[in-house]
Amino acid sequence: MKSAIVLIILMEIGLMASNAYAKVWTLTPVETAQNASMSTNTRAGASSVGDQGEAVESGTASAYLVFDLAPVQTDGRPINIVYIEWPIDGARSDTVSTFFVYGVSDSASVDDSGMPTTREEDLIETWECSPLDIMRANGGLVICDISNLAKDWSSGTRLNRGIVIKTDSLSGSQLQAQIPNAKLVVR
Repeated sequence: MKSAIVLIILMEIGLMASNAYAKVWTLTPVETAQNASMSTNTRAGASSVGDQGEAVESGTASAYLVFDLAPVQTDGRPINIVYIEWPIDGARSDTVSTFFVYGVSDSASVDDSGMPTTREEDLIETWECSPLDIMRANGGLVICDISNLAKDWSSGTRLNRGIVIKTDSLSGSQLQAQIPNAKLVVR
């Protein structure tokens, strides 16, 4: 995780040094959908005499995002670095929070909630927020590099069908509340 941040910072410094007039686009999603395949379980340790224990959600929350790259493509400048970022609140500070980013394949089907199916080979990036990161920042910041996927979208090698973010670190409602804060940064 920290090596990804260092890599992005170094790449940005290098790009700024080589092109002082490099344009930065910050794009918001033009389409979104959320899906939570969560189940509620009773936490272990509940007594059988009146104490039902604490309800705990387990499973995977998913969010689907599509970004319009038309403003970037019409500018004519090459795409160098592309990453999605958003602040997270409510992640557990007693365990590592993990987020998985998938590119939506051309052959993906869509479920009733509008969520595209994902395959393991479509995994682009994994991001982890450690408990210390979450405690220090009173939350966390997810930054996932999708440069190669965005370059494929821009060149027409792959259709821009968006990305799916999956996590079991947040509930479906927490992820749904935070995804509107997501932005795609293109440098």
